[in-house]
Amino acid sequence: MRDAMDTIEDLVKECHVMKEDDTIEDFLRLITGKRADMVAVVDRKGKLAGTLIERDLLKVVVESPLAAMQPITNGHVNGTILKEPVTAIMRQPLCGRLSDRPHDILAMMASQEFKSLMITDAEGRPAGCVRLADIIRRLFSL
Repeated sequence: MRDAMDTIEDLVKECHVMKEDDTIEDFLRLITGKRADMVAVVDRKGKLAGTLIERDLLKVVVESPLAAMQPITNGHVNGTILKEPVTAIMRQPLCGRLSDRPHDILAMMASQEFKSLMITDAEGRPAGCVRLADIIRRLFSL
């Protein structure tokens, strides 16, 4: 019998998923329309290719404010940066697996100062993400 502390699986929450050819504008619309701590970017086979967080978009705005901050006309952003694929700003995936133990995931997150971490299944497809607060509650029974 497995103990509830054996794996991270029951702490994993659903995450939003985008494809590699989705645009930065698509990402902007997703995070402004829904609460999304982290977004998974998948390749053509559905495997995790990268992750996106709000900070990735903010970095684009700070580094290239004139290109990123173009007017919105008829619901579409005219900026050329926002027409780029999300692969231009995504992070290489650092992720855990459903079979990982909570304290191992906590250590990985602490080493990178992450508040959320993408979790994949055994085939490398996104299973969801886990939040630091949920792991701490589990480990310390809060």
